[in-house]
Amino acid sequence: IVLYSNRSAAFLANSEISKALKDAQKCVELDPGFVKGHSRLAAALFALKRYDQAKDVYQRVLESDPNNAAAKQGKAACEKELDRIAKEQQQERDEAFDATRNSQGEETPKAD
Repeated sequence: IVLYSNRSAAFLANSEISKALKDAQKCVELDPGFVKGHSRLAAALFALKRYDQAKDVYQRVLESDPNNAAAKQGKAACEKELDRIAKEQQQERDEAFDATRNSQGEETPKAD
């Protein structure tokens, strides 16, 4: 179990993210109670930009170990990225809406 956990960390450090994910998944499969394995899994998911999944895994870590600083930081980083993405998507929707209105000859209200 520790082998998979450590190798997952090494793969992640070398930017071999898919390998890191595979080893982290194997670690969790072999010992679902091994908190470090879940942390490795969350880190790999975060690196893959799968922020929702990573956040859920970090939350599971915190349920087992509420004082786990890495999990707290990881969960906060996921929330920050998810918020950033939501804002970008909203801005894109707003811009698309404005472009549609402009193409139909409507003026976009200007802020004072």
